[in-house]
Amino acid sequence: MSSENFPRVFTPATLARRWECSERHVRNLINSGDLPAWRLGGKLLRITVEAVQAFEATPAVEPAPNMKPEIVPVIPTKPSMRAARLDLGILRPLRGPRKPKE
Repeated sequence: MSSENFPRVFTPATLARRWECSERHVRNLINSGDLPAWRLGGKLLRITVEAVQAFEATPAVEPAPNMKPEIVPVIPTKPSMRAARLDLGILRPLRGPRKPKE
């Protein structure tokens, strides 16, 4: 029996190497139902080539229908109170007069 008769499958580790991500990420995709997989012997996870190709063919983010970028004007604001407190011109009168150096 040749190996050509067997379907090619991925383990989470081999698929993670293909996608250059962590094995945990692949397992999270399986657990969330985004990537179909099956168990071999009740413990080992296997992912078919067809499932991988279908997942790779889907867009990462669904495009929103009729979305136009919203232009928001930038309104200049006055400096924040924190920035005003750190201004030395404001702090000098609070410290009192400077003593001359001797």
